Amino acid sequence: MDEFGQQVDVRDRKLFEEAFDQHYELIFRYLRRRINSELASDLTAETFFIALRDLDKFDPERGSIRAWLFGIASNQMKREKRREKRELRAFARTGVDPAASDLTADSDRRLDARSHQQELAAGLASLETGDREALLLYSWADLTYEEIAQALGIPVGTVKSRIARARGKLRKHLGASSAPASGLQNEEVTNG
Repeated sequence: MDEFGQQVDVRDRKLFEEAFDQHYELIFRYLRRRINSELASDLTAETFFIALRDLDKFDPERGSIRAWLFGIASNQMKREKRREKRELRAFARTGVDPAASDLTADSDRRLDARSHQQELAAGLASLETGDREALLLYSWADLTYEEIAQALGIPVGTVKSRIARARGKLRKHLGASSAPASGLQNEEVTNG
């Protein structure tokens, strides 16, 4: 029995331990790029709590455990959508990035893009929730189209459409003269 009073199969516990070891940091970093560290930590813990609780619902025939975990994390993020949108709008108005002080990865790219952050934040806030979610899973979590489809429970074609639509809207929002083209192109090259 586990601490929740449930019968846990040794194979399930091993699968969970491996998934936790391999994907905890990835889930946390993805959430951290979307929300503050404290909330990202809470939602990451909640993601793995749900994964442990619902491990019997994971079906390897339907996809990878990585995509399943990102699906759980994305569902947790849906609860935070209104707050995220308000934060992005405030960032767009003030230019104060609430996440900038905690981010340490990709500092060179962030420095190059700093002059475009407000425009990008406003552009992200203007996207439809589904389009923004697909684009950020692709760009920030480095999930494949197939993994995004699994995580969001939608067809791969819909994922591709959402990402293409989001990119187009961002480019239009940013305009040809102010678009941080290198950032958008790097995401495309990096992820396929």
